[in-house]
Amino acid sequence: MTDYSSISTKYRAYNITPDTLAGIVAVVKKFTEGPATTTIYLDDDHEVKDHNLDALLADSFVKAQKIQRIKIESRKTLGPDLVHSISINFESDMLRVVQVTITGDRDRAILARRELDTLLHGAEYWYSFSLAPRSSFLPFFLSFLIPIVLISALSVFLTWLFGGEVTEKSTTGWVLLPLVVFLAGYFGLKDYVFPRLTFDIGRSADRIKIAGYWRNILLTGIVIGIVVKIAIDRLLK
Repeated sequence: MTDYSSISTKYRAYNITPDTLAGIVAVVKKFTEGPATTTIYLDDDHEVKDHNLDALLADSFVKAQKIQRIKIESRKTLGPDLVHSISINFESDMLRVVQVTITGDRDRAILARRELDTLLHGAEYWYSFSLAPRSSFLPFFLSFLIPIVLISALSVFLTWLFGGEVTEKSTTGWVLLPLVVFLAGYFGLKDYVFPRLTFDIGRSADRIKIAGYWRNILLTGIVIGIVVKIAIDRLLK
């Protein structure tokens, strides 16, 4: 009989590749013992679905359009009182990035959930740790506070780097300029530089390249600034 139901919500950052989708589809088919339907939602409210994942990913329209979200689902009745149902939804919004819903035999459902967790863990971005879970107020608060503290420290450092007055008790008002710029840039462009969900499929993969490009510029700029400051200090000694 159907005695188990689970809804798991994840908030970290993921890059979903064709291999990741293939692995998830395999887990879904194994759990329900039936076909899995993959639905890809594209720009302009267009959607494409198919039981054949390879054919779906090879579709020229899927390759040419930007993917907004993907849903993989399957449902099969295995007996008079036993229904296996599973749904995995990839969609980045304020409340979640991935949601997994499983209903069916307890042991098989728990095994499927563990297999899915392993696949999703392998798809996480390296900066996922900075995206604190929203399951409680403290992590949610820290996910905003920590970037603000780090940006404030970086602003003070840059002010000192370019000759501004920075002491233990005070700092020049010019520190507000980089502070405002970085805060506006972080909260305004965060999802472009550190996206929470990307799809390495067709045109959608461009977002991955652009985000990596801007991250490299940001990190390179900080490193060059530190090196220049050290070099200037040595030359003036």
